[in-house]
Amino acid sequence: MSSAALVALLAASAEAAAVIAGGNYRGALDGPQSKVGVSFRVSGNGRQVLAVRLTKLPIYCKGSPPPAARISFHSAAIVGGRFIAKGRDAIPVGPLKGTPVATLTMTGTFAPGGRESGTITTTFAGSGSKCGGHSSYTTRS
Repeated sequence: MSSAALVALLAASAEAAAVIAGGNYRGALDGPQSKVGVSFRVSGNGRQVLAVRLTKLPIYCKGSPPPAARISFHSAAIVGGRFIAKGRDAIPVGPLKGTPVATLTMTGTFAPGGRESGTITTTFAGSGSKCGGHSSYTTRS
């Protein structure tokens, strides 16, 4: 094995070791969106991010998010101490029930000491497209 391959393998192992299997991570977005809370759980084997939650939909224009936001995220694989979770906010009732209002992407990286940080990007559909944006965030287990 080449020395470059060995260094890459050791770095990936160190990042993976930073994941706290079964850990519950909590934090918030940074900057103007700091009132938006972020939480998720890591699976018992440390290989997946589960139950991602945001306390409200981040919006990056004047106004307020749609009422009764139903934000849901899919579970995400943790590879090399990193993950990408995809989510959406959909209309909860009525004839447009299930229609996406916004899509979200959460990218995260685990660090030693029970820390994790990343970015959440929100993309709105239709006339709300100007309200999309992204924020960095930090969590701790």
